[in-house]
Amino acid sequence: MEKFNATLFTGRKKSFIHPKLLLKRLRLRKDKEEFFGLPESKIEQYVKKIEDEYLIILNADSKTAERLITEFEKLISADEMTTALHESITTAMRYTDLREKEFIAFLSDLNIKACVYCHSQSTLVISQEGGTKWRALLQLDHKYPKSKYPFLSTSFYNLYPICANCNLSKGDRPTEFELYVDHFDLDVFGFGLEKKSILRYWKAKNIDEIQIEIRGNNISKKSLHEYQTMFNIQPIYDQHKDIAEELLHKLEVYNDAYKTTLKEEFSKLFPDKTMINRLIIGNYDKSADMLKRPMAKFVQEIARDIKLIPKE
Repeated sequence: MEKFNATLFTGRKKSFIHPKLLLKRLRLRKDKEEFFGLPESKIEQYVKKIEDEYLIILNADSKTAERLITEFEKLISADEMTTALHESITTAMRYTDLREKEFIAFLSDLNIKACVYCHSQSTLVISQEGGTKWRALLQLDHKYPKSKYPFLSTSFYNLYPICANCNLSKGDRPTEFELYVDHFDLDVFGFGLEKKSILRYWKAKNIDEIQIEIRGNNISKKSLHEYQTMFNIQPIYDQHKDIAEELLHKLEVYNDAYKTTLKEEFSKLFPDKTMINRLIIGNYDKSADMLKRPMAKFVQEIARDIKLIPKE
């Protein structure tokens, strides 16, 4: 990300004004105290710190962001931050420009096509005009809200591609979720089927008997409850019991013997054996690919839970 941030906005027209110059202009405004409703000296110190640590801010991971928040809070706290000031800083940082061009173009390479919070909705970046322009069918959430910490409004690791529903639900509330990590702490919850509900389903052949379980991963029960409530996880997936039902029926058809036969007979057509699993469940079958398609996480975890596909 350092290379991305170091060259940020460099491809713009000559008339484009860089954030550092806009921040300087903001700092030197004569009507700061009157317009922003805060002491002039505090505003100057706050904005000057953004100027001085601009690249550090852009490259800030969660640990660095937490340190910066502590430092900036001593100048102007989140509770003191006024709407006029956070909007002016966000504008000076050129968040809208970043969102509409540079960051969106980069997102297309990340191959994240599902909301990182609920996993059920698309977050697509599509090319237009022969690939010269990009359009984002998604919204960007700030892990650390820009209304409280406007200096982080364009920090790469603070921007999460999500769906409109999750963005509306979350608002400015914090979460423990981490997207940009090298491990699966980002996988805060998982899916399964309540075992007795499977028996009840087969007995009555009634889809309402299926009970989808949301299980916590790397998260406390309290935090899981807060996450579920914030993003309506259980209600969303209770509307997809039909997918779980299909997987249960596939389990009856694709037994181990049949799957072995498929792998043997179509080995030339599908040299990658995981493709057989993908065809069976109708989605990606690896945890590493769970953001490549909506519902991938749900489908693959239910499939593993009922032993339709092997555990990783």
